[in-house]
Amino acid sequence: MMKVRSFLLVVSFLFSVCNLNAQKTITDPCEGKVLSTWKEQIEFVKECAEKSMKDLKLMGYKELGEISSQQQLDEYLKRSFADDTKGAFYLNETGTRYEILPLKEGREKERSMRQKDTYDLIQQQLTKELKIGMELIELQWEYKGKTFNSVAVAHKGGKFVYDPIGSLVLFEK
Repeated sequence: MMKVRSFLLVVSFLFSVCNLNAQKTITDPCEGKVLSTWKEQIEFVKECAEKSMKDLKLMGYKELGEISSQQQLDEYLKRSFADDTKGAFYLNETGTRYEILPLKEGREKERSMRQKDTYDLIQQQLTKELKIGMELIELQWEYKGKTFNSVAVAHKGGKFVYDPIGSLVLFEK
């Protein structure tokens, strides 16, 4: 009789543990994902992050190829920080609500709120960090019913380095 009780106790414990593990796996498929490449980062945003990005949705992407010259790198930097390039700006007092705006408009609003020019700081850093051989990826976004594109840069075979939209939009789990 004691052996039967012990056996039932062990079996029921194993089922409980298996059930807990199954619930962990099923309840949040995005929890603890390791993202090694920009393609994995895109899939993560599509599957896991879009719900918390409010009115912003990543629609798709197109690979543009590798940066092959200093001239191409300089053109990317110039275009990424042009007045009409769209960017994410946190313009409320608590810094929790973002707007997607042309950089010129967003920078003017930041100055009127006496905030530092976020994109100027990013541009200074990227000028030092970006290298020939990195990959360019065009991302298609939808925000409040309007579609637009941005051009991201990533390490070859690795993660994103910068995108004027995705790099600045925070999402909550």
